[in-house]
Amino acid sequence: MDRIRTVAEDAQDTYVVTNNHNLGKAVVNAFQLKAFLTGQPIDPLRELLERYPDLAVVVSESLSGG
Repeated sequence: MDRIRTVAEDAQDTYVVTNNHNLGKAVVNAFQLKAFLTGQPIDPLRELLERYPDLAVVVSESLSGG
């Protein structure tokens, strides 16, 4: 994350590419990156959250039951 922020400070536009994983991890990684970089929770599809429970740390409280 720090590397992305460093690049973004010196660039007009910054793009981050995630790996196109066969189990959908690219989408999971993109959600995680978005949450960490913006400091805002995400709202993924419930099915994605069920399949990848590690997303629970970056979802909105309304989805996580908090």
